[in-house]
Amino acid sequence: MRTRAIPAAVLAAMTVVTLAPTATAASSPGEASPLDFAAALDVPDGTIYSARLRGAPEAAAVAGEALGTFPRTGDDYVILSTGVAADVPGGDPVDDLSTELGDARGADGNDLSQLSLTLVPPAGARCLALDYQLLSEEYPEFLDGEYNDVFTAELGRSDVTVAGDRIEAPRSFAVDPDGEIATVGTVLGFGRATDTGMDGTTVALEAHTRFVAGAEDGRFTLVLSVQDIGDSVYDTAVLLDSFRWLYGDMCAATPLERSPGGSGLDLFMPFQIVE
Repeated sequence: MRTRAIPAAVLAAMTVVTLAPTATAASSPGEASPLDFAAALDVPDGTIYSARLRGAPEAAAVAGEALGTFPRTGDDYVILSTGVAADVPGGDPVDDLSTELGDARGADGNDLSQLSLTLVPPAGARCLALDYQLLSEEYPEFLDGEYNDVFTAELGRSDVTVAGDRIEAPRSFAVDPDGEIATVGTVLGFGRATDTGMDGTTVALEAHTRFVAGAEDGRFTLVLSVQDIGDSVYDTAVLLDSFRWLYGDMCAATPLERSPGGSGLDLFMPFQIVE
């Protein structure tokens, strides 16, 4: 059983990120269909071919009330968690928020929540982008090593492997400027959270990538996953919103309208960190 002792030096150095939810409101387990999740992610009408959820029903939810700068656009967003998604908006951080689900197993056999979308890109689109925010109960005690939970955004299929303390996800485009994948111990911007069930959170980040559509039917698959690494205790979650198609050769980010419930942490450029 892992302990939760936090060194005094770590406590003193932690950044506080206030999310300030207006209420706890998320879909009940099984209430939202996979296509409801695609709509909450803002996938444009006519460009979604199919959607599939993998994992425990309670690990995924469509949320309709503001949590920090989410929703980024529209009225709702997606929560994927390795625990109970409805616990993520929460109130104050919950001590040892931890649920062993067991419905789907990730790279090393622990809890996995995954949304797969088969997409039909519009004419002229070359890239795609989406916004995400990673939250975790692993912060700040387990920032490295064997308990380094991970979020991945991949095209085609998921390919995550674990070798010792090293997580490899060569297909994931949810990376920081140093090319580090979005794990609790490596992604930029983690700070101590308030007003959420999780102990730690990043600010809102952007993931974007160029895609290659299928030669015959033009379709391809986007796979969004969050998974526990090392064991299935201490939950990690990701907020997802503002899917958008990008046009042109540079795959550049596009500014987003500020969320009406924004808390001052809105980011318009990828990977900028607000202290």
